[in-house]
Amino acid sequence: MSVKIIKRNSVIYNSIFFVLLSPLFLHLIISLDRGTSVFDFGQLKAMVESNLWLFGGVVFLSFILFRAYKFSLYLFAVFVATICGLSLIPFVFSFNKLLLFLATLYLLTGFYFFVILKLEFEDSIYRPAFNWREIGGRDLYGLKVEVKSLRESKTYIGFLTNWDPSGFFVHLNEKSNIRGKLQLKLFFENQVYQAQGVIASRYDRGYGVRIVEDQQLGGQSSPQNNGILSWPEYYDIITSRGYKPSYG
Repeated sequence: MSVKIIKRNSVIYNSIFFVLLSPLFLHLIISLDRGTSVFDFGQLKAMVESNLWLFGGVVFLSFILFRAYKFSLYLFAVFVATICGLSLIPFVFSFNKLLLFLATLYLLTGFYFFVILKLEFEDSIYRPAFNWREIGGRDLYGLKVEVKSLRESKTYIGFLTNWDPSGFFVHLNEKSNIRGKLQLKLFFENQVYQAQGVIASRYDRGYGVRIVEDQQLGGQSSPQNNGILSWPEYYDIITSRGYKPSYG
């Protein structure tokens, strides 16, 4: 069983957009090397027909990035290296510094996307930190959470299994099919912390939740503005007490 992504971050979409534009970058390199127009669609068609494997790779990589599979990060690195290598071939024969500059620029851009993708996939919403085969999940510290679905107006009880500054993964005590916006209550040492979030992923009876500002949910104020302790304070205090996710 794999994590099902429900709400994707802009990092995923931007990375897919970069992958889809990469063949056009290669077409630009070829056009500059041959001195032809970049709008020569006959040349573009010929490139597509002679590199069907490349376009198959574009489709496959875009799909696995959309599904947010972890191994897509490494295939993304291989893809960027391949495009960069192909774009350097004309430079080897012509020593055109413009081609070298463009290839270097593409490589740096690809490295930037690789880094932000790596950081994205390290978020807790992608790592439940429990296995669906485990009975009851993992309640290592007993970090209780009340999750209220604004769509259903129903409250569920669960516990944290993984967390970071931007959100957490929660294992609910009962099966559910919640989606969308959430009102959250977290409990620690007789103190209640409140936050708002949205469902970003799902795994078995667990959900990955992104913490969002109240304004993003259509509200008028946030818990912090009302003097109520919220997720940043909760995260800071459990971290300072040495609480860490069980694995992930």
